[in-house]
Amino acid sequence: MGTAILDRLLVHCILFLIVSLLLIPSACAAARHTNTTVDCLPSDRSSLLDIIHGVSFGMGIEIHDYPKARGPPVSWKPGSNCCGWEGVTCDPKSGHVSGLDLSQRGINGKLSASLFNLTSLRTLDLSGNFFQGDFPQVGFENLTQLTRLDLSLAGFSGQIPVGISLLTNLISLDLSVAMVIYSPDGLYMEGYYLSNYSQLCHPSFRTLVGNLSNLRDLRLDGVDMSSNLDWGSALSTSMPHLQVLGLSDCNLPGKAVLLYLISFIFKHYFLIYYIVYIFGVAGLLPTDILTSHANLTLLDLTMNPMLSGNLPDFPSNNALQSLSFFGMNLSGNIPDSISNLKHLTTLGFYEFGLTGMIPSSIGNLTQLTYLDLSENNFTGITNSMVS
Repeated sequence: MGTAILDRLLVHCILFLIVSLLLIPSACAAARHTNTTVDCLPSDRSSLLDIIHGVSFGMGIEIHDYPKARGPPVSWKPGSNCCGWEGVTCDPKSGHVSGLDLSQRGINGKLSASLFNLTSLRTLDLSGNFFQGDFPQVGFENLTQLTRLDLSLAGFSGQIPVGISLLTNLISLDLSVAMVIYSPDGLYMEGYYLSNYSQLCHPSFRTLVGNLSNLRDLRLDGVDMSSNLDWGSALSTSMPHLQVLGLSDCNLPGKAVLLYLISFIFKHYFLIYYIVYIFGVAGLLPTDILTSHANLTLLDLTMNPMLSGNLPDFPSNNALQSLSFFGMNLSGNIPDSISNLKHLTTLGFYEFGLTGMIPSSIGNLTQLTYLDLSENNFTGITNSMVS
């Protein structure tokens, strides 16, 4: 009796094993179907094809260390699934195009207005191209879901579109038309590239950033801001989460530095990087930048010949890793408190006009890997200074 029961149990186990093995291929097929790239919407595919229709793809921007042009996106073919195209990302549920990267393609031609039909875009990168004409003044306001927008060195000129000021979800915005090319150590300016002329006038800088409360990264290098007398005040009252700021060669009005920059610095305690390459600003160097930013790791105020004053006393509570001041009109001594910058790896006080003795305390910067104090007016070197 017991043997019969065992036999039946064995038969059931064998049958269960066979059925399980038969079901495995079906389960795998279902899994493969689930992971298949979503089909894009025909309307989005049509808009994408309009963007590359009638434009040419050339060599791209040929400047030192700038990535070479990638050429045309060969996978962009009518009738195919645009969610699988180069540079295209789709929402896995809706199939809408949510990301578009056409950077460094060497595109030469007009930007199609069909771009602004892609209203589900969250990231858009058109940098490193040669789009012709002014920035489109109408259309960006439709892309309300954008979190990242990069139009740097894209070839556009003229007035920054007011519609960008309405993109309240933006985390990163780069509208730079200029690029400063540095030496590998990051201290010497080896070249300068200006893709075109653009300006902030209508809208003003205040209008552009007033509603962009989520911005972490803002770069406007080369954009003419000379008419924005209150740019510093606008900084101090907007973009509370800003971490990276690039305002190289922006023709910033000098008075704003004295009246408003300090207010901005005191308010933004959480800055990770404070990058302001302000060419030609008239005014004193704000000496409390470091004391108000304990989390600052990189500070670069290079090529500001109109910035004058003395180096500040360096606070002990800091996270600075790179400090680069060159081509400025500073004077006085290097303070002994330079030794407080214990995390510093790069220090460049090049072409300043600094005087006096180089303090021996600079030898306490044990993490330092690059040091440049050339083109100053030092009177001597202490024996204990690092070589």
